[in-house]
Amino acid sequence: DFMATVNAPASFYLNTTTITNGEFCVITVKDKPEDADILFTAEPDLGGFEPTFVEDGDYYRALVPVNYANPAGIYTFTLSCDGVTQELVLNVAEYEYLNYDPKKAGNKHDRRTVGHRRNPYRGNAGIL
Repeated sequence: DFMATVNAPASFYLNTTTITNGEFCVITVKDKPEDADILFTAEPDLGGFEPTFVEDGDYYRALVPVNYANPAGIYTFTLSCDGVTQELVLNVAEYEYLNYDPKKAGNKHDRRTVGHRRNPYRGNAGIL
């Protein structure tokens, strides 16, 4: 008798192809060998962010945030696992901030402008 075990190579998926800066996407890894590491790089860089892949049944998943400070454009994620390398492409669109001034007559809530940003929430940074 002849017995063989066939293992499928790891494969990588994004939950979406387009997000707005300030949002996140999910990377899913299928068929990851038990002891293999998942390597991740992003171009352009996401500020040194390194995703943590968490087991989810037969898959591994990681959240990848794109900060408001990251410019809109095409981001390429390169993932490697157990000798398999794959590139995933994510389109990051510019977030449109509401620029509403109740003091101006005729101003409507649905008027939007790009690039008028408030300072992003920074948590308790700098607070002792």
